[in-house]
Amino acid sequence: VEDYARDMLFAIALFVVIVTFVAVRWSERIIAPIRMIAARLRTVRGGSASTDVEAELPPKSPEEYVELASNIDLMLDRLVERRAAVDRRTAERAEIVADFLPAAAAQRTALGDDVLDHVPSATVAVLVIDGIGELVRESGDQDSRDLLAVVVDELDDLAAGYGIERAKIAGTTYSAVCGVGRPYLDPAPRSVSFALAAVDLVRELAADRRADVTLRVGVDSGHISVGVSGRGGLVYDAWGEAVTRAAELSRKSAGGAVAVSDTVRRQLPDDFLLAEGETDDDVAIVTGRIGRPVG
Repeated sequence: VEDYARDMLFAIALFVVIVTFVAVRWSERIIAPIRMIAARLRTVRGGSASTDVEAELPPKSPEEYVELASNIDLMLDRLVERRAAVDRRTAERAEIVADFLPAAAAQRTALGDDVLDHVPSATVAVLVIDGIGELVRESGDQDSRDLLAVVVDELDDLAAGYGIERAKIAGTTYSAVCGVGRPYLDPAPRSVSFALAAVDLVRELAADRRADVTLRVGVDSGHISVGVSGRGGLVYDAWGEAVTRAAELSRKSAGGAVAVSDTVRRQLPDDFLLAEGETDDDVAIVTGRIGRPVG
């Protein structure tokens, strides 16, 4: 009886050890695919592995785990596609912003900074293109759009040469500022020189296309605020009395004339040529400049 009892205890102990070993091996086989899937998700989340590498499960893994790993790989592939689409849209938005805003403002907008500056002394030039409506009636929309696009591109290049930034385009009105992104000691002479060159530029472009298109310009100096505004759309604009005054001067000036305020006139050197008569007590008409323009 004692031998039988001892043998039975030994057999039971051996059976428990064998069952435990089998259970551990079986559980490891069940848990191994889950561990590999979890490790893959941690690696992808940490950004230290590429999502285009599929998880390799142990051989003879249960079909449920194989299907789960396949679904996770598919989800990660879609995540990569969506991330690439977001990056493309971000790059496109940056390009669009760069086209509409000055370089410094576009960079600050991309970084998420608040773009609003108050400049105590700057010069504003408002250029109004006359004759586009008549060109539409005579030649059609396409010709007028082509000419307007060429004029805007040429004005942008011309403004860059004088250190002037385009503020905005509204219809056939081109607004530019000097002394905002980069300070100058002579913002008024630069702006008036740019305006005179712009008048000649538009005259030449109109002559090449045989179009009766002219430019009216108003220039004023003073305190302005510039920045990005608009919740529904991105708009870079300038505000202040100098902006309003420059717009009023552009409406008062005749075709091909540059009307400046008395504030601007006092800042102009003697080599700027003024018309004999003034349209108003505080308005002067600049007709040209002796020698080379500021550039």
